Amino acid sequence: MELKIGGKTYDRFNDVSVTLNYDSVASAFSFAAYFNPDNADHRTLFRPCSYRSCQVTHDGETLITGTILSHTFTEQPIATLARLSGYSKSGVLEDCQTPLSSYPLQSDGLTLKELAEKLCEPFGLLVVVSDSVKALADEKFTTTTADPKQTIKACIAELAAQKNIILSHTPNGNLVLTKANVTGTPIAHFDGTLPNTTVELSVNGQAMHDTISVIGQASTETTNAAEDSVTNPFVSVKRPKVAVQSSGTDNNTPQAARVLLSEELKNIQVKITTDRWDIGGQLIRPNSIVTVTAPNAYLFGRVRLFVQSVTLNGNGESNTASLTCVLPSVFGAVEPVNIFA
Repeated sequence: MELKIGGKTYDRFNDVSVTLNYDSVASAFSFAAYFNPDNADHRTLFRPCSYRSCQVTHDGETLITGTILSHTFTEQPIATLARLSGYSKSGVLEDCQTPLSSYPLQSDGLTLKELAEKLCEPFGLLVVVSDSVKALADEKFTTTTADPKQTIKACIAELAAQKNIILSHTPNGNLVLTKANVTGTPIAHFDGTLPNTTVELSVNGQAMHDTISVIGQASTETTNAAEDSVTNPFVSVKRPKVAVQSSGTDNNTPQAARVLLSEELKNIQVKITTDRWDIGGQLIRPNSIVTVTAPNAYLFGRVRLFVQSVTLNGNGESNTASLTCVLPSVFGAVEPVNIFA
């Protein structure tokens, strides 16, 4: 990997870790770097709370354009490397509320794209809309009102969820409105024959329910509120969940229930760890499909999975990639089927 800090190439680093996320406004990075306190350039580049820009590339391909957030320095008889970490430029949307300069919080007749652009503009971030969701992103909301306590990401995500639009980001650190590629051709099949590869299934049944019901808020014209329910095919015992829809119209209630089901399905995860960063000469990235057969991990047959995130770890001795995978039905384009039945 290659590293630039504050626009300057820096090659004295090790123990790099890059986590590329798909359904998130930011990816993350960390690395250990040589710091010489007697070097004026080092003191400038490594100054805490300077929010220095950082770009991580691999073989000329940009992975993350971001900001350094955290620093760890150690004074001891044996010199140690400093530890630095941060996230994509768009990660600021996770941490900050709407600035007063962007008030009022109520907007009338704006599209999701326009609202996202309004909220991202103070941070110098662009909004990229995938062709797959362009029509939805250009639909106007009658009225939207943000909660002043909400982060900008939460505000945009709440509106995007009503249209089944996912928030992601580009390698250059801009916000993306998109949908998942759940119907693509698998990039690899893992069946235990690949050396130095492990497959781990984890399921959190406590966070799942058999029926998820959403009750819409009653309108001023009637005391009746819309309601809709979806069934989780993985749960066969009585475990109901009821939620109240806080925004949107009655027409959004079925979608709100489906979004909650998707959140629950994320409690079924498969982690694949391998000693390579690439498959078929291409760097492993999220928003791709793999298939897995792993009987010891209770994955029988050929199970189709969506790569939600990829963590690339490397040092002078070895490289590893850890893929966090979920069911394609997490992203709503396909209906869930119980893979354990």
